[in-house]
Amino acid sequence: MKNKIPISEILIRSVVRYNFLNEDDLVRYVLDSLERDFSLSDIPNYKYTVVRALNTLSDKGLVSLNKNNPTVSITLTGKGKQMLLKYNIKKDTNIVPMDLDCVYTFVSISFDTDQKSAKDKVRYILQKTNFLSINNNLFVTPFNLDSVIEELKTTYLENIIVIKSKNIDQNTKTIINEYFNIKV
Repeated sequence: MKNKIPISEILIRSVVRYNFLNEDDLVRYVLDSLERDFSLSDIPNYKYTVVRALNTLSDKGLVSLNKNNPTVSITLTGKGKQMLLKYNIKKDTNIVPMDLDCVYTFVSISFDTDQKSAKDKVRYILQKTNFLSINNNLFVTPFNLDSVIEELKTTYLENIIVIKSKNIDQNTKTIINEYFNIKV
């Protein structure tokens, strides 16, 4: 059985990483990625599939394509950013960037009792992206995960407080470093 190639995911990630000015450059980049990462030999046959997937993403409102003005870059819409966040947390095996910057990021969440599903969603996202849950409403990480926090703040600005600190007490620092297996 053939493994399904996540062309839509590759397209969305490519739009975020690089500033493509036109559709042809993006399609060429994705085809090169498919050839390199999936060892595909019949790449010309995939061009139609990639273009179709890009148009589908545009039709669904995930990416913004302006075919009339070639100087405008292809961008990810708000809906597309939500899809990217889903791609980042959908599997346990997905790689989350782990840039250790030795600044401890504390995230406090506060939701009304009628917003239980939103609170559970935020807690799930924080746990899946390697935040240590100190209690139900407080999470910490020693890694630079600002992109995850910014995505959450776009939707839940009033419910999230972020505190960054280089200095924390030794006992807490030891617990965090042991949990994340950091040798200092």
